Amino acid sequence: MKEVIDTLKTISQGAANTVWAATSPLLNQVGGVYLEDINIARLTLDSSMSNGVKIYPPNEAYAKWLWTLTEVSTGISFNIR
Repeated sequence: MKEVIDTLKTISQGAANTVWAATSPLLNQVGGVYLEDINIARLTLDSSMSNGVKIYPPNEAYAKWLWTLTEVSTGISFNIR
């Protein structure tokens, strides 16, 4: 348990991303990105890495399943296939 606690961010560190996202002029014309550690998160193909944005879904069959599940769950159907 101590190892987990040692890797947690402090309250200030945890809030820093949100404060930066809300106040940074660098993000004024940027949308639809993930942030981490006061920066735009990088895309990574390596699923073993603990940081970065992972590419999901991992394959087309999973993507179709997830799309259908979302339509059923929300009751909204999008005819874009």
